Amino acid sequence: TVEDCVIAHAGRLHPAAIGVWVGHSPYNVIRHNDVYDLYYSAFSLGWVWGYAPSQAHHNEVAFNHAHHIGQRVLSDMGCIYTLGVAPGTTIHDNHFHDVISYGYGGWGLYTDEGSTGVVMKNNLVYRCSRGGFHQHYGKENQIVNNILAYGGEHQVQRTRTEEHTSFFFERNIVLWDNDSPLLGSNWKDNHFKLDHNLYWHTGKPVKFPGNLDLAQWQEQRQQDLHSVIADPGFVNPAADDYRLNEDSPALKLGFKPFDFTRAGRRRPLVLTQGLPDVPAGFAGPQN
Repeated sequence: TVEDCVIAHAGRLHPAAIGVWVGHSPYNVIRHNDVYDLYYSAFSLGWVWGYAPSQAHHNEVAFNHAHHIGQRVLSDMGCIYTLGVAPGTTIHDNHFHDVISYGYGGWGLYTDEGSTGVVMKNNLVYRCSRGGFHQHYGKENQIVNNILAYGGEHQVQRTRTEEHTSFFFERNIVLWDNDSPLLGSNWKDNHFKLDHNLYWHTGKPVKFPGNLDLAQWQEQRQQDLHSVIADPGFVNPAADDYRLNEDSPALKLGFKPFDFTRAGRRRPLVLTQGLPDVPAGFAGPQN
């Protein structure tokens, strides 16, 4: 068990340092930690690429606050990164934000090669340079009851198509205000399930792959049959307050509010203000 720890200012010796890494190990619990100021992923589970047997199963990453990772130094990262077959693994009630990659790949929730049987629920994710959630390839993962806000290049990304169900994306709230698409990369097949989601592009049109509107997407692809486009009714998302008002339309879709303020350490600690400067040799492009 790793809990109530502060893990910060990592990567100064080796920029690819991870906050908490689990390779070939099951039944670990990682909860109530503050992880920030890293150049790579905050949490990483698994060390088997693809669908071969893996010992990294039945792990739990919960109630953590991870933020300000990447910082334009490295690419291909997430606040949580999973790899390989991982039944019983749950990623829940975390508060993830401010992920900026050097180039490719800065996500909040990231199921990479072969991720299978992973449940990601009740996570608050916002301001990720690539997007809130990405699955490279995997099988039957459940992405449910999360809040994903203000992704940079897209909001949800799916890369490889396979013959089985990639993931279930249900009862999530997705909010964004830039001109990026809702769904990025590869949605040409139908081996995924999207439903009971609320999408809000701050009043702008919401388009699905093929330039379809929601009604066309529902009719032609049989996806998001019970999803809606509506203002979720957050208290003040501009100030990172993602509590829902009592009349939020998301509640009618089955979304269950969760207390994101519980994420992070439970023990008081006085932290220094601000983040240390990035060493000049590591600094990436600033735009």
